[in-house]
Amino acid sequence: MKSINQILWVSTLSSLLTLGGCGGSSNSSSSDNATGGAGTNTGAGTGTGTGTGTNTGSTEIKTVQATVTTSNAQEIALAAARGIKKAVIDSNTQSKSTPFGVDVQTNESRLQAVTDRLLSAGQVASGVVLEGACESGTVDLGSSNDGTSVFYTANQCRTEGEVINGTMRLQSQGESLTTLTYENFSITDAFGSYTTNGSMTLSYTVDGYTITYSGFTWTDTALGESYSMDGTTMTCSGLTTGNFNCVTNSDWNDPSGETYRIESATVVGNESSGYDVTVTVYDTENGYVEVHTTSRLMYNCDNGNPGSGAIAFSGSEETSGAVNFDSCSGFTVSVFVNGTTVAESYSWSDI
Repeated sequence: MKSINQILWVSTLSSLLTLGGCGGSSNSSSSDNATGGAGTNTGAGTGTGTGTGTNTGSTEIKTVQATVTTSNAQEIALAAARGIKKAVIDSNTQSKSTPFGVDVQTNESRLQAVTDRLLSAGQVASGVVLEGACESGTVDLGSSNDGTSVFYTANQCRTEGEVINGTMRLQSQGESLTTLTYENFSITDAFGSYTTNGSMTLSYTVDGYTITYSGFTWTDTALGESYSMDGTTMTCSGLTTGNFNCVTNSDWNDPSGETYRIESATVVGNESSGYDVTVTVYDTENGYVEVHTTSRLMYNCDNGNPGSGAIAFSGSEETSGAVNFDSCSGFTVSVFVNGTTVAESYSWSDI
């Protein structure tokens, strides 16, 4: 049997740590039909959720570029705002919940550090308790008969100020494909408790990698908030050129009940400095617009909306518009059509 160390430690860990983080972006595969949210399926569709909402069946995405008009400006502006918010949430969730964090080089991702420690401690025969992996509690190591997978089960394992519970599995599927699966894998520290379920498959090349999430959820136990990245695919490239970049594509049902798609989303920034985002956003009724921030967005509102910042969007026939986020309660939409600017203010509570 080929060594677990050879298969997983060499082909998985060294590759993952070499690839590192993606600068705050995540990517989700798009398809012809939108995929429903993480809520209860009440329709005929069979899609799985990448958002927080209710799956009401398969809704076809309109793939032509939208023409911005005064009559559809509000719908397109909302799509643009929700698409950017989705990209930011996916980016933040990815950085908190996976070993491939935003700033993995400085080891700030929680599961990155835990995964490193468990893998480092795993250089022993399978089916035993890992000695020295925990200050208290235990971690058990096991492996498949064919030597292609290994799993770690933690039971109140306290290490470096964290308490770890649950199971993490790693499966090698060849030279460039590895799947990590989390089963009620939780980390508790002085700041809170976070639980991860589901799997992600890493396909890597010399120049980058793609991570595809399946049945993947991340839960902040203290706040009672859960987020799904099921069906999301993050694609990163530029490792050999020094121009490292990651993009996101995703279909989801918004809590508002609308279905959207984002493609080629890039996110830069954080909660303190604000976010710069570039993304293509699809609306089922109008088609897609190209969206980018013109002033960094600050997501500092209790309702989850941006309290300040601005975005611009462009459609076909040289039509365009902009959204200024005036406060936590409202925003202003400006439309530029045939050399004329039309502006109107809206309240989030009325949308």
